[in-house]
Amino acid sequence: RMRLGDEITVCSGGVEYLVKILTISDECVSCEQLEKKESENEPDVYVTLFQAMPKSDKLDLIVQKATELGGKVVAMSDSNGYVYDANGINLATSGIGHAISLTLDEKTSFNNITTYYTPVMATQGSRGNINYPLTGLAEGPHTLRLKVWDVYNNSSQRTITFNVVNGLKPEIADVYALGNPASVETKFYVKHNRPDAMVTVTIEVFDLMGRRVWNTVQTGRSDSYTTVPITWTLQDNGGRRVQRGIYIYRAIISTDGIHEATKSKKLAVTGE
Repeated sequence: RMRLGDEITVCSGGVEYLVKILTISDECVSCEQLEKKESENEPDVYVTLFQAMPKSDKLDLIVQKATELGGKVVAMSDSNGYVYDANGINLATSGIGHAISLTLDEKTSFNNITTYYTPVMATQGSRGNINYPLTGLAEGPHTLRLKVWDVYNNSSQRTITFNVVNGLKPEIADVYALGNPASVETKFYVKHNRPDAMVTVTIEVFDLMGRRVWNTVQTGRSDSYTTVPITWTLQDNGGRRVQRGIYIYRAIISTDGIHEATKSKKLAVTGE
């Protein structure tokens, strides 16, 4: 729809260029730069999208639109896939070219994917989950292609695109105590935006006078967006059972040396 002489804005690397169209062909458009300035269209509010695995090929569209709106994808440590075939998935590793494979950026192949496949009970055919660790990804855009074969030598593949941003601050979506009021013990859970990452979680419990009665620090791999449960047996740091009453707890989560703390919440402790 554009014509010779029209002026358009071209964006690249956070810089906006005002250019004038000089030539148009089927292969390219040539322009003359008129102005250059820093982009002022980046959002003032940082948004993290928590997206469940969609059906079909909708994931590519979701990532595309989220990126266009200024959202960023947390640096991925694992690739997760769900596969199904009515005839049965080929899990053999001795064949040539017919094993489950991942291809990163169309140049790096991972062929030991079968050992990361976990079967799921199916009434017909076979289905399962693939959870493959990806480490050392460079910051910036990437593509990832998964290819799977069935037992009749038919193949299917799917490609996604994503953007890696290093050093993002971990964000806590929620912290809660399972077992509130508590009479014997309670379990703390923290929901955050670093799925399947190694995170360090600090839980602190205070009385209403602001005195810290108990705290613990644990490091482990999260179960998707939720940390593994942290159990408090209602004893203080000296091993004495705390009195009944209202206590304040909070969580601090850290990964890659970057910390994020929650707002405080209340926990009721009852008699034994």
